[in-house]
Amino acid sequence: MSATCAICGHEISSEESLRTGLGAECRAAYNYAIFKVIMSDPENSLKYNWTIQANIYRTCFIDMFSTTKFRSAFNASFYESICKSERISKKQLEIIIEKMQSKDIHANGKCFDETKLQKALFIEEKKKDVNISAAAIEMARKQIREIRKVA
Repeated sequence: MSATCAICGHEISSEESLRTGLGAECRAAYNYAIFKVIMSDPENSLKYNWTIQANIYRTCFIDMFSTTKFRSAFNASFYESICKSERISKKQLEIIIEKMQSKDIHANGKCFDETKLQKALFIEEKKKDVNISAAAIEMARKQIREIRKVA
């Protein structure tokens, strides 16, 4: 028994395509169109592009240095300010990353993996509230094809 893509009607056979009911190209276009709609909201864009990453790095930094006795007054006051603040600036994030890497070279990778996971969960949660038209999917498909031509 063969299955067809719910959007374009082409035959599908891969396990992922059969699970979703969409062919690979249509699934990519669908995901891209949803992502564009979600990111069109400035609040979602800010959370996706900044807040998730900043909060994860802030938490990792606080945990990593919680038992450290700082020798310099700057490092001690910096750690205390990060602990007390709810938000961090771009410069503070740069300092956090630098200090974490100097203490543990793999710390950035761990935080990056967690950031990637949290961003994926954020998009999955927001997908539930988004309705995409066939025209939006087709436009996304054309944009993806243009991007592939350039690359």
